[in-house]
Amino acid sequence: MRNERRFMMRAMILAAILFVGGLLLRPDAALRSEEGFGKPGTKSNPTTPAFNPTTLFRDTEESLRPAPPEKFREWAGELLQSGDPASAKLLLERSKTKLDVTAFARDLVRRGQYETAAALLEPLLRRSEDPEIALMQIACRLGLGQTDLASRPLIVLESNRDPKMKDHQRVVELCEELIRLASTGRMLGVEYNPWNVKFLPDKSATPPKTLPEVEVKKLPSDAEQSLSKWLQIAPMQPTVWAVLGQIIFIRGDPADAMECFKRAKAMGYNSPIIAEYIRVLEKEESARRSSVMSQMSATTTPPPTSQDSVPVAMTGSSSRAIVVFGAGGLLVGFLIGVMAAKRK
Repeated sequence: MRNERRFMMRAMILAAILFVGGLLLRPDAALRSEEGFGKPGTKSNPTTPAFNPTTLFRDTEESLRPAPPEKFREWAGELLQSGDPASAKLLLERSKTKLDVTAFARDLVRRGQYETAAALLEPLLRRSEDPEIALMQIACRLGLGQTDLASRPLIVLESNRDPKMKDHQRVVELCEELIRLASTGRMLGVEYNPWNVKFLPDKSATPPKTLPEVEVKKLPSDAEQSLSKWLQIAPMQPTVWAVLGQIIFIRGDPADAMECFKRAKAMGYNSPIIAEYIRVLEKEESARRSSVMSQMSATTTPPPTSQDSVPVAMTGSSSRAIVVFGAGGLLVGFLIGVMAAKRK
């Protein structure tokens, strides 16, 4: 009788261990052990995230500072371009900001607002010897297609004795060629340039990367520098960007050439020749990237493919199962051994 009681106690202990092991192996055991056994129908209230004012401080910091005079001039310029000069004048008066006419005209020229800028520059041209004013007026007149009016500021530049003329001499010579080209009815572009260089021997052919010797001699060594200074004065000139792209393409810099052609196209210069330059450059860039990727693939060590070399991850459920069933197996073996000894 006593032996039977001992056997029953051990069997109950074994059943309890197996029951606990089954609970631990359930998929939601960890979640239930952390959250506890809540009452049916109860829902946990979501917690409100802590307030962080860092974003608020960053977004409103600039608004709390007084606007500089340059900002008021920029706002006034936007109002003037929108056709509301009265509001522009009122804004400047209330902010006690003095309008810098030269700086304002410079900003208008850089934005391609040639008509408004020309009206502001005309009186300045009479009383100022700053060569930049005359150059901006030339850009305005050429941009408006007024070739005859562009000759007047050019005459002013030829008689200018300002020390700044030395820095603008190459740009002045470029302007002379642009005015001469426009006076013959030919506009600057991928087909016509101030030096009469034939970048395209055949209009239907692929743009060549090299020029014949006779064409190379026509192109000045500092042609791109002159075009660059001219674009710094009036950047909204798509044909000038296109010619600069042609020169850079010949010099062997495809990335910068692509940027020039993209700017020319974005400004509305939709010449088929520009599209052909972009197509050629995109094809070269694609080939270069494919070559780089092939080299990287060749030098990269391939990952192991054998299943034996792949480690097997041990999860929490697997480790608990090993412990529980291992302990249960030891206990069952112990009980069987005890029962066998009793029968003997």
